[in-house]
Amino acid sequence: MIFPEFRLTVRRILLIRTDRIGDVVLTLPVVELVREQWPEARVTFLVRDYTQELVQHAPGVDAVILADRGGRPRPDKELLHDIRAGQFDVALHVFPRPRLAWLTWRAGIPVRVGTAYRWYSFLFNRRAKDHRRSGLRHEAVFNARLLLPLGVDVPEAVRPRLDPTTTQIEAAERVRTEIGLRPEDRPAILHPGSGGSSRDWPAHRFGDLARALAPRGPVVVTGSAHEAQLVQEVVERSGGAARACVGRMSLMELAAFIQRGSVFVANSTGPLHIAAAVGTPVVGFYPPIAAASVTRWGPLSDRAVTFTPEPARCPHCTGNMCVGNLCMEQIEVEDVVEGVKRVGSIK
Repeated sequence: MIFPEFRLTVRRILLIRTDRIGDVVLTLPVVELVREQWPEARVTFLVRDYTQELVQHAPGVDAVILADRGGRPRPDKELLHDIRAGQFDVALHVFPRPRLAWLTWRAGIPVRVGTAYRWYSFLFNRRAKDHRRSGLRHEAVFNARLLLPLGVDVPEAVRPRLDPTTTQIEAAERVRTEIGLRPEDRPAILHPGSGGSSRDWPAHRFGDLARALAPRGPVVVTGSAHEAQLVQEVVERSGGAARACVGRMSLMELAAFIQRGSVFVANSTGPLHIAAAVGTPVVGFYPPIAAASVTRWGPLSDRAVTFTPEPARCPHCTGNMCVGNLCMEQIEVEDVVEGVKRVGSIK
């Protein structure tokens, strides 16, 4: 519902999301909704250095402000200067943090939107009343619902989209050549890491999956430079059936690389959302925890299969709380192979 009394004239809006890869990807639909409501508005994203590539060329984004440099937070005075210089009418705190709430208040932004349930919520003068940890909606919808206090009509289903540039596609093609893929190859891509964001399907299962998929076509195991050991463990478990691709690409180059895959298999992690946003079929693994569930964090794609173990079958799970990782062992390789065949271009 649109509340006419809340309609605003918005010329400049600041979207704030300073956490991780998947979180930023799932904030992109907010840009589209802003554009629909205020077509002439200037949209600026405040993000971390390592995620800026996801938004700087995204449709509808005009500018980026960095919250840090190389992982080190920028000084308050410097960041406040940039925020003030933007002359924003609205600050949308998609990822609320007290320091940034305070800085947007100090900058004198007239409308500051954020959650109603933090101790510093008094710094927001428009408040959203959603409890995200309940997991009752998808994170992308929770993000979009921050526009409700601005009178924007928010749908119950939204989807992000990522479009790699020609330069990023060319860089990804060079990596494909370097690791021995042919131009016509559409590999199965396995991504065993998650950066600790969720419970993980074990590396040895990814290795067994790689071995099972290899007769159907090339298999590539991807990861960041910090995940080199994990990727190598998967490759070794596959008996050399898979090839490694570690730390070779930027985030949007990785997006272009994934776009040329037949399927992307991963734990609940940012690259899974990148894969869905570029249109590649996905298979994802999720723990039996409400705050980390498929309902809240599942891939937004028509070509997706997800697996969640039953907590009742795990001696370390009680109700919906997971206190270990044994439950993820319940997910069998044979079932995942069938899931891959259902969504991917693999027989």
